[in-house]
Amino acid sequence: MWIQGSCQPGFQGKHHDKAVKFDFMDENTTRAQLKEHIATRLVGTSGGLITFPTIMLPLDRYSAAASACRIQSGKRIKAAPTAEVVRIILGGLGFCAERTRKDAGGYVKLFRELLKPAPWVETEPNDLEDDISLDRSEELTPLYLRKDTESSLIEQYKQAYFESLQGKMPLGDESVTSETETTTFEWVLDDFVHRVRLARAMGPATVEKVCEAIFDYDEFSWAPGTPDLFVWDPDRHPVEWFFAEVKGPKDHLQASQVAWLRCHWNDIEGRFVVIALG
Repeated sequence: MWIQGSCQPGFQGKHHDKAVKFDFMDENTTRAQLKEHIATRLVGTSGGLITFPTIMLPLDRYSAAASACRIQSGKRIKAAPTAEVVRIILGGLGFCAERTRKDAGGYVKLFRELLKPAPWVETEPNDLEDDISLDRSEELTPLYLRKDTESSLIEQYKQAYFESLQGKMPLGDESVTSETETTTFEWVLDDFVHRVRLARAMGPATVEKVCEAIFDYDEFSWAPGTPDLFVWDPDRHPVEWFFAEVKGPKDHLQASQVAWLRCHWNDIEGRFVVIALG
């Protein structure tokens, strides 16, 4: 598809997507091919032409995943939204992915957490005053701006997590650590490490630009036209990240989505793909 328009004052061009089809049943090959394709095609602007790839997800592959994906809404069990099914498929390929969500979760929450102090730092009313100490000011540094080494952040997270879980018990006291608690900790620690690596791969300036692009009037709602998914590859160094819009057969980008892309293309560094079912 071609989308006529301009991205910024003085910039005239077209947006063009090129489709590549992958066999999502061949998990190992697909993961490598898909990651390589996305990494080499997120090219941003070039000579006045904005390009973004389209990844074709075979409809039968999507249907097979959708049939096994159900969500609970109150007392009802219903089919998961299309973007949620694709998010799960991407997760099976080794990507991390978050959706836009009405409950201020998803990737809006992801970036909101990056703007906050580290999760073990408890904020207090006095922190809003101008005369807080230098040490306290450093503690309140947003997670995406912290300069601690990754290993140091992990150790601080471990200590805070187990102190909270075990009522200030010593970290090495295995008698109060159950297998379930350990499994839960490993999951939340992986999530924390993924966030830290993502923020450092993006860099402070890019994190701030992306936040400006996705937040609406506050940090709890998203701007009109934001893509369905924010995706990153935690195994790639540096971490590769991009936005993705999921489209069904004969579907197309809406006016608000085109407007969002035009306005924020440079802010997101051209990291955008369409995942089309067909």
